[in-house]
Amino acid sequence: MNRVDMTDMKPEVMRKHIDLAQQNERNLAGHPDIYGQIVEQIRKRDLVWAVWPEDRADCMFGHGLAMLKGKWTLMARYQAGVAANVQVVRLMFPSFEAASQMCALYGDDSQHAEVQAS
Repeated sequence: MNRVDMTDMKPEVMRKHIDLAQQNERNLAGHPDIYGQIVEQIRKRDLVWAVWPEDRADCMFGHGLAMLKGKWTLMARYQAGVAANVQVVRLMFPSFEAASQMCALYGDDSQHAEVQAS
């Protein structure tokens, strides 16, 4: 999983990612199995954006951003000439490392991700 290069990103786009991720974090906060709910959100969506607090010069509004899941789905749809009408969710993680771990288990970096997308 790679961090999104925010050089040309409009601030309102990043603000939307952060706001929606924080909203989802609040929605999940009272659930007895937050981890299970996050996994379910990842599994049932085509595109998952990971957002986390980060204090780096190349971040925006004190947050980082990466595509946790969706690369293979978007690529397969593009190659097939199919419109990329996808289900999207933004999820907040405590760190880049935590988001990367979820990507390795359930996202684009999992061993079955490319097969599942085709």
